[in-house]
Amino acid sequence: AQRSTGAEPPGMGTYVDALAALVPAEVLALHAVVISLSTKTDNGTTTITAGPQLAFWFWFLTLAAAALYAIGLQRIPTWWDFARMLIPALAFVGWSMLQPTTAFDGVAPALDGDWRWTIGLALAAVLGVAAGLLGMKADKAPARAPAKGPVKAPES
Repeated sequence: AQRSTGAEPPGMGTYVDALAALVPAEVLALHAVVISLSTKTDNGTTTITAGPQLAFWFWFLTLAAAALYAIGLQRIPTWWDFARMLIPALAFVGWSMLQPTTAFDGVAPALDGDWRWTIGLALAAVLGVAAGLLGMKADKAPARAPAKGPVKAPES
């Protein structure tokens, strides 16, 4: 549905897409499964049936987004890498704030909808700039030597 120009603030869909691009696909896929197991929909109304579990999954998926970034490095993270690990984690938080009925509902079910999209959009704007700046920092870093292959035993 084309909600970004009607029921939601204009351009919201663009920010949702931008944040989703920063979140590991595994996290978004697992979130979809969690939502299907913790909600029910009747007559167009979605009801949360497992609020405490949604809270657990919100924190788990936030940490998983950071961990998946670290695992992808395949090396000991630098201080800048720790800063970069925050990008996918916070992008998941922002993405879940901008979507209706997500794991975020498990941790802040009473948060006013206007504050929810305000904070989510602010996160999107800040993370977009931060990701760009951290990417430029990485591009300027000296190249690391490739990993050495297996050591061969001398032939006798």
